[in-house]
Amino acid sequence: MAGMAAALLGAYVLIFQPPRLETANLPQNPIPATPESVARGAQYYQESCAGCHGVSGKGDGPLARGLSRRPVDLSQHVAYHPDGQLYLWIANGIPGTPMLAWGKQYTPDEIWDIVNYLKATFGSAASE
Repeated sequence: MAGMAAALLGAYVLIFQPPRLETANLPQNPIPATPESVARGAQYYQESCAGCHGVSGKGDGPLARGLSRRPVDLSQHVAYHPDGQLYLWIANGIPGTPMLAWGKQYTPDEIWDIVNYLKATFGSAASE
């Protein structure tokens, strides 16, 4: 009986608890989320992200249909990831997914502006 309870608890944790990221080594956002930063990030998002993630961030942009995997629904993900993790994913891409690396097209400050836009737009439970 105790073994069954432990197995059920383990399954619950694996299924319903989001993985915890190591945040100590993530870069810290040096750009304040001012209206100006968020506006710049919105412009960069429209230029390079909306094609796949869609205007609403649901992963339904016009380019998404041609991808091997659907882009993530940002309204379901952004709130659960620290700024530094989002920055690294944008700058370096995500191996094994269609997420491209944008670190050569955008400066670090521009990527932080995108992070600020994502957090302002999709970073709360209200965006879900």
